[in-house]
Amino acid sequence: MCLSQIEQIVRIARDAATVIALIVGGAWTYWLFVQDRQKYPRATIRHRIRHWRIGEGKILLHVDVVMRNTGNVLISIVESRTTVQQVLPVSEDIRQTIRAGGDLIQDGQSDVEWPTIGDIQLRYPKDECEIEPSESQEIEHDFILGDDVRTVQVYSHVRNVRKKDLSWDLTTLYDITDSQTE
Repeated sequence: MCLSQIEQIVRIARDAATVIALIVGGAWTYWLFVQDRQKYPRATIRHRIRHWRIGEGKILLHVDVVMRNTGNVLISIVESRTTVQQVLPVSEDIRQTIRAGGDLIQDGQSDVEWPTIGDIQLRYPKDECEIEPSESQEIEHDFILGDDVRTVQVYSHVRNVRKKDLSWDLTTLYDITDSQTE
């Protein structure tokens, strides 16, 4: 093989490597920068809880579920649920379990099943509730409680459409005091 043939083979290999690199780089650039998406979303979730005594022995408990999209993937929410459970004063059923020496935490569970006093579940049509990267969304709920309730546990679950088992959960204990707090 002569020197000119070797040079031609090297040029062809170099040109082929350049084409492959351009295709791979172009696809990667399109996926990350044009689509500005990665595979799965990331988010933070927090509660902002407030209450007011509204008379007639009732309390308005207002729960904002605040979601922030911390990733580069659009979040499409398909379902959210917020449950309020009474912690204090302790219900008679729980008091009896304590008196009998029973375990308040059932096998396979990690927390006490407090009595539910409010439960709101919302479903969203496709593309109705979306959070763009770096944006936030608030999901608001109002609950009417008896004014004897002193401490509640607020649990929220938000499900994403992107991946069936991808969701966000948050549990917050909240004390209802005489003054409205956040």
